[in-house]
Amino acid sequence: SETVAEIDRLLEQHTEADIADILNERGFRSGQGCRFHRRMISSIRRHYGLKTRYARLRERGLLTADELAERAGVTRKTILRWCRQGRLLSHACDGRGRRLYDPACGLPTNKRMPAVEKPRRCPDGLDGTKEVQYGT
Repeated sequence: SETVAEIDRLLEQHTEADIADILNERGFRSGQGCRFHRRMISSIRRHYGLKTRYARLRERGLLTADELAERAGVTRKTILRWCRQGRLLSHACDGRGRRLYDPACGLPTNKRMPAVEKPRRCPDGLDGTKEVQYGT
């Protein structure tokens, strides 16, 4: 059916809850004329053997936070912080807040940038000039 094909297409980019909202906005209705909700989308997906969003993202090479942390040599907490800071791309894979991460988008460095060294003032020179020296 047209609705099942649309759900299959939308699963590439959206969670089941988002798909229900999208279908409702576009005027789609169930066979009984009802508006869609997340559980209905999940039931249709299972009935027609459509892959979950999670499975689709995994097939594209996306990783869990733990997997990416291991690959990057950082903690899971660092991965989640980078995501919150917008330094790392992630994709929602369900309505429970689970996310997968794209290692192909590049990992930010966890190393802090060295602090810019402030110049130290030297005592006035004999000729009245003020010299500035930088540490080496």
